[in-house]
Amino acid sequence: MVKILPRRYATVLTFMASLSRCIAPILFGITLAGVALPTKQASAKDSISAADKQRAGKKFRAGEAAFKKAEYGDAARAFEEAYQIAPHPSALLNAARSYEKNGELVRGATLCAAYLREADPEDPKRKDARALLAAIRPKVGRVEISAPDADSIDIDGDEVAADGTIYVDPGDHVAVARFESGRARRKFSVVAGSVARLVIDPPKRSGPAEPETDETVETDTDEEDDSEAKPLSPAWFFVGLSATAVLGGIGAWSGVDTNNARDEYELNPTADGLDEGRSKQMRTNILLGATGVVGLTTLVIGLFATDWGSSDDPVEDSEARADRFRLGLSFDRITVSGTF
Repeated sequence: MVKILPRRYATVLTFMASLSRCIAPILFGITLAGVALPTKQASAKDSISAADKQRAGKKFRAGEAAFKKAEYGDAARAFEEAYQIAPHPSALLNAARSYEKNGELVRGATLCAAYLREADPEDPKRKDARALLAAIRPKVGRVEISAPDADSIDIDGDEVAADGTIYVDPGDHVAVARFESGRARRKFSVVAGSVARLVIDPPKRSGPAEPETDETVETDTDEEDDSEAKPLSPAWFFVGLSATAVLGGIGAWSGVDTNNARDEYELNPTADGLDEGRSKQMRTNILLGATGVVGLTTLVIGLFATDWGSSDDPVEDSEARADRFRLGLSFDRITVSGTF
């Protein structure tokens, strides 16, 4: 006796619709929360003249053009000149990227740190800057100089800031601090990836001159916390979102096909029809399970593994890219398009 195929498929489409209604709003909410469309930053200084802004813009575009042609040294200098004319954090970050590409790591790290000091705390490109600095730091040395009341400080003949972290090439260096009472000179060494802490006291006003000393400065490798950096770009989230949509569509089609097979079996119950129906039932169940797994995985990736603030383009264009991602909404679907 041939058994009649169970009536399980009348609810397949209803289940698929319910699953979509549960997952889609969550994924859409993550998308809205994570994909913050870039906005134009305000001018660094309102006092900059229109002519200077025009000159700076010309230099900035020249830097972009040079970067695209892999002329990284020219690009770096153009971005720095743009910053000197009309200071803006984006020029600093682009110059840092260009110097890093050109192998001038110390200058790249210095400008990257300057960008982090000047950029708005909510600037989404800060994650890019921290990632760039984290990639450079193991290859250069850092020096923290304490020289109270120093009028100026030079390292290897180049003046540096009297406070903050200074980046140098690994090896031997000479620091000179100038005070009201005279000049103090110190030699020190630093290795790649380490931090050297150097204290320079002012010389005494009277008595014999303080002897020059060669110091092997205490170094350590404590790095800034980059734990908040996430490994995946938004492209992975949207690939998962697309895969969920494709699997859901195929699952819906499979459910309809299975219901049709059930109807045909009821009209003409045969052993072959039963086998075919069971095969389609298994296919539908697998597709439903795969849709749920991929959807849940995509949600986890969007929440915990996607760096929504990073940019895949190594140089930010002079205009904000508001059309990088597009979302479309209709009564029964969400569409996503864009470039990665």
